[in-house]
Amino acid sequence: ADERAHFLLASHDAGPAFNAKHMVKWRAFLAEYPNFFVMSWNHIIDEDTGFIGDNFIPIPDFYPWQNGDPSGALCSERKRGLMWRGSTTGWTGGGAPYNTSDRYRAVEVLADLPLSSADVKFTRFNQGTTEESIPEKMRSGAVLPFPEQVKYQALLDVDGNANSWSLRDKLGSGVPVVKVNSKRFIQWYYPLLENGKHLLVTDVEGLPAAARRITEDAAVCDAIGKAGKEFYETMLAAQDSGAGDTQGLGLSGILRNFRAYTKPRDWRIKGVV
Repeated sequence: ADERAHFLLASHDAGPAFNAKHMVKWRAFLAEYPNFFVMSWNHIIDEDTGFIGDNFIPIPDFYPWQNGDPSGALCSERKRGLMWRGSTTGWTGGGAPYNTSDRYRAVEVLADLPLSSADVKFTRFNQGTTEESIPEKMRSGAVLPFPEQVKYQALLDVDGNANSWSLRDKLGSGVPVVKVNSKRFIQWYYPLLENGKHLLVTDVEGLPAAARRITEDAAVCDAIGKAGKEFYETMLAAQDSGAGDTQGLGLSGILRNFRAYTKPRDWRIKGVV
């Protein structure tokens, strides 16, 4: 038998997703080829279990990092509000209209809050949407660069077609993150994040309350921003040099311990169901 491990590197945004029928075939394949592993930046999880599949390995992505907030300003010193700008991606398909997507619903439930609580708008329109098809209160004509976004009290994070690649940048900015619960996608470091400590995770319906909490409670705002930045510096900022390998989840740690990924694992953020 071939004792060598074989790895398939999946594409960046289109992470592997197996339904129950495909999983049966996949496990039959693994019974014959147990040393075959699929590596991807963007695995799709089972919503009920947080499990991604036998011999599936999430690995770090290599998106270029953006500038964070060099000022180190406290929450009370930044512009009021939960900030987000983005495009109309995240269409779920299957005949469902775009307004059923998490990204649309997130902008919709926050649109009626005062700007001191949330300033969340679409700036780019694609995937079957047009600027005219989005209510005026949910769109903005100007793209706001990331260095300007981090001048606000908090940042919204919500998945689109894939996981939100900018989450790493947002954590590293020192600005607290409110994240819409990812029920489809995961990144390799999610099990190390803790809800309520490194970020706030909520379903779409809980966004207004989360926005008010993070913008009105300066102690919570500052504590979560600080903890998120410390997580970034410890686990994400230098993953290639080994800093991200403290729990075997950085790329080199994964390659040293890849057989651990033959066992089921819950990949969701801690404290999130």
